[in-house]
Amino acid sequence: MRLIDLKKAIDFYLEHGNNDNLEVVIPNNKNQMGATSATKLKGLSVGFDWNTGRIFLLPENKMQEVTNK
Repeated sequence: MRLIDLKKAIDFYLEHGNNDNLEVVIPNNKNQMGATSATKLKGLSVGFDWNTGRIFLLPENKMQEVTNK
């Protein structure tokens, strides 16, 4: 996803309904009953040097990729 695509998606939700206070989260795939388990965001950062051309969403808690075998 490119930044412009993210902006368009956010703009759509802001323009269609009362969504100003939606919390932005990342699903963390913990198995549980009820609402989808998710990690909150604490911010974002624009990459530089080797990460030029990227923007990072920064999770509130450390996350680790798990591969399915």
